[in-house]
Amino acid sequence: MIIYSAIMLVVAIPFLIFAVLIYRGQTSLIHIYHQRRVAEKDKPAYARAVAKCLFAITGALIASGIVGLFGESRTVVVCAVAILFAGFIPPIVMFIRVQKRYNGGLW
Repeated sequence: MIIYSAIMLVVAIPFLIFAVLIYRGQTSLIHIYHQRRVAEKDKPAYARAVAKCLFAITGALIASGIVGLFGESRTVVVCAVAILFAGFIPPIVMFIRVQKRYNGGLW
């Protein structure tokens, strides 16, 4: 499971980098489709909210990778994958709420 943990870390690093950049105001990293109807005055708050979603995804990836370091038993594997999938649910819900609040709808 060391390989799994390494993969989770390698995948988490770009999410973390993008989250930090977006949190600092680089809204150009967010696809224009997602920010089509966001008011100019709301863009900094929108960027911070989207970045928080990315931070949450990063946390799920890292937590799953850490659990994967505990061994290669079936229980550890199931726990690591369960943490990964369960960890994606809150950021997805957060993103949907952010889109509805700042963009007027999901699409």
